[in-house]
Amino acid sequence: MRHKRLVFFDFLKGVAILAVIAVHAADFTPHASILKVFLWFALPLFIFESGYLLSIRHDNDLDLKEYLKHILSRIFVIYLFFVIMFRLILGQEFTAKEIFLDVIFGRTSGNYYFIPIILQFYLLYPLLRKFKKYFKNYFVFNLLYLIGFLFYLLDSLLQKPEWNSNPFSLAFFGRFFFYFCFGMILAEYDINKIRWKHTIGTVVIFGISMIFFRYYGGSWYLTYLYPLIILLLFLKIHNFFGDRKFKIPIINHIGKLSLIIYLVHIRLLYDFIAPYVA
Repeated sequence: MRHKRLVFFDFLKGVAILAVIAVHAADFTPHASILKVFLWFALPLFIFESGYLLSIRHDNDLDLKEYLKHILSRIFVIYLFFVIMFRLILGQEFTAKEIFLDVIFGRTSGNYYFIPIILQFYLLYPLLRKFKKYFKNYFVFNLLYLIGFLFYLLDSLLQKPEWNSNPFSLAFFGRFFFYFCFGMILAEYDINKIRWKHTIGTVVIFGISMIFFRYYGGSWYLTYLYPLIILLLFLKIHNFFGDRKFKIPIINHIGKLSLIIYLVHIRLLYDFIAPYVA
């Protein structure tokens, strides 16, 4: 079962990273805002997958020392390498302070902020794992949703008047907290047995929210409701077709290489391509 789940989630990671690339590439098109509306599920989907896969891999035990070594070697060292390499390539100021700030806030081109967020979740996971049994409580589940939403409102306030104006808030995990915990929750269930009756509440909320989005708009909708319904649709498709339909080698491999692809494509787009299309 674990192997099947990983195949499906490799596919989801592949879809998510392709959506991330499309979101950033949309900046160079005349219809950026429209395209991004449909692609805004990408980062929440990544966060959800991280919570899910960590819970699957460490279902029975967690060797904290080995776990931290894994984070260091598989994420942090690669991230640090790219931060340093591109700073050197671009001839930017090369000091310990600047590199430290790049790493902590994901300052590079304003879009590496996702990596510090992921690292925060990975470091929090051993603690959250101790409380996972409470997440399935309906009250706690909705509380997690509310916490993430409040952090989103705070982030929106701090980012004014322009995007990326507050790097601390931008790189803080709070607004994606719900999705990580939701991934941990779902890891407790067999995704092949999920039925619409298990998600009807979310579908109803989504439908109601569409009315408010139609008349009032707001990126809160894109951050907290739209990604959730996309995730539920993917799960339902998996439930209907089975795991074999998601063994699409090129997308699965893209999913496995998602970290490298994420780190490379941002610099290519914003530092090497953008100057020629601006």
